[in-house]
Amino acid sequence: DVGIIARLILLDGLLVAAEFAVVGAPRPTIDRLARQGHRRARLVQRLLRDPREQDRAIATAQLGITLASLGLGMYGEHLLAAWIVGRLEMLGGARWAAAHGIASVIAVAVLTYFHIVLGEMVPKSLALQRAKGTVLAIAPVLRLTQLAMYPLVVALNGLGNALLRLVGVRRSAGGEEQ
Repeated sequence: DVGIIARLILLDGLLVAAEFAVVGAPRPTIDRLARQGHRRARLVQRLLRDPREQDRAIATAQLGITLASLGLGMYGEHLLAAWIVGRLEMLGGARWAAAHGIASVIAVAVLTYFHIVLGEMVPKSLALQRAKGTVLAIAPVLRLTQLAMYPLVVALNGLGNALLRLVGVRRSAGGEEQ
């Protein structure tokens, strides 16, 4: 149903916002809020102070974005094809192939538009303009997502870092490139 498509776009948008909010979070403000006892600020502060945790949080967001995007494409194309196939009775046995071909074109055109605008561009802009509020609101969701996908995040992030080392990019203890 269309509700699943909307939820996948929303999930994508939340994770895009989380990724940009983590990168754009105002550290002095987060530190001040943490000192004042703000619980979510302490969660964000731990994430921002540890380069490995920050790297894993961003990797979690990227993995979630990728999975939501793939799900959107696969489910959206299938949903459209199922709707179209009933309208192509005159094609007989070829209707399934025709329906999936047409649905693929529509899914790429329409779903990609909504995905890019509602799932990527709007959340990115909001997160960059309101990084503090976004990171404080989304940090618990990002943390739960990271815990749910932890082995996969660690494995994929480790592979990515290994590839970086192969091309001579190394990270210092502070997260800086060397």
